[in-house]
Amino acid sequence: MVAQPHPLTKLMIAQQPVIDEEGNTAHIELFFQRKRGTPSIEGSKDAINQRLISICLGVSELKEEFQAPLSIKLTSAILMSDIIFPIDPKLIYIELPGNTAITRSSVNALKKWRNNGYKFILSGYRFDIDYRHILPYIHMVKMDATKLIENKQRLDRLKASKMPIIVRKIDSQKAHEICKKLGATHFQGDYFKALEQIEKKGASAEMKSAKLILGELSSESASLDKVTQLISDNPYLSYQLLRILNNPISGLPRKITDIREAIIMVGLELIKRWASLISLSASKKQQNEIFSTIINRSPKVQSE
Repeated sequence: MVAQPHPLTKLMIAQQPVIDEEGNTAHIELFFQRKRGTPSIEGSKDAINQRLISICLGVSELKEEFQAPLSIKLTSAILMSDIIFPIDPKLIYIELPGNTAITRSSVNALKKWRNNGYKFILSGYRFDIDYRHILPYIHMVKMDATKLIENKQRLDRLKASKMPIIVRKIDSQKAHEICKKLGATHFQGDYFKALEQIEKKGASAEMKSAKLILGELSSESASLDKVTQLISDNPYLSYQLLRILNNPISGLPRKITDIREAIIMVGLELIKRWASLISLSASKKQQNEIFSTIINRSPKVQSE
């Protein structure tokens, strides 16, 4: 049987900067796109996991290349799910769709994420939706330039809240000047810089991190603190490690949310195997086989 390529090999990443009033790059939006012909699995658990893995890969690879924070889109399903999100809040803005259902559960979820330090952009802001229950947890709002101009008579409440306004799809100096006069504070579009495909160069960040971890573990005096830091610095490694350890077949007695705690519970030897797994460019079938080997060979819990 011919091995099928891993879904991540069919993902493309593009980027476009968001410019502030002084003309500086405030943050950079990442776009995760499927290559043509790749089937969609939207709405499934696999879709959530695939989305999160691609996000972690993108942030891992680009956080050093771009000095500005990155903005990424999360669906309501991810916001509401009981996931472990390993990316440092200082690195990112999270964009939510403007038609996100506003319920008690979604408000509580948003509050929880905000209390953990994450900053939110309400993207695709709509003037026909009452956002008052979620605006206290929103850092910025975003809308098309045409929507801002069309609704200039309805901006008073939004401007009174002093909420920063991002306008996207700015395609001319005239549109930029009009939106700035209407109170927009941040700008995005082809007038500043067109959407640009990101080409991967050299070894990816997760590969480099895996090699660093392996190097640390190969010494007789492998440091728990050093390994914890190396893994924590790489969102992809963090997410995948916690994802594996919190799988029911791992046999751990409770959910693990902290990298240091994970290393103490399962031991450094499992982490070494994990780093080896990440270093492989394997098919999905191969990854599943390696996953089973790691889980079955490792002790379920080791004492501190």
